[in-house]
Amino acid sequence: MPASIAEMNEPLATKIRKTLEQRGFSQTAIAKKAGYSGQDLSYMLNGRKIIKVCDIIRIAQAMQIPPEELFKE
Repeated sequence: MPASIAEMNEPLATKIRKTLEQRGFSQTAIAKKAGYSGQDLSYMLNGRKIIKVCDIIRIAQAMQIPPEELFKE
């Protein structure tokens, strides 16, 4: 059975949320800086929209971190 979007996104979504919290960024501010609506980023983080490679790059740039930082434990 194929994994759900939420299951596929979960490890990355958790890391993005944790990074936002650690750096004191609001989800809305990072979404805007990355060129997304707050709703788009929320959908990615809550498993309603797949997080693609291009999204990872844009979100990381908005948080001023290298994209690979989102894959570290």
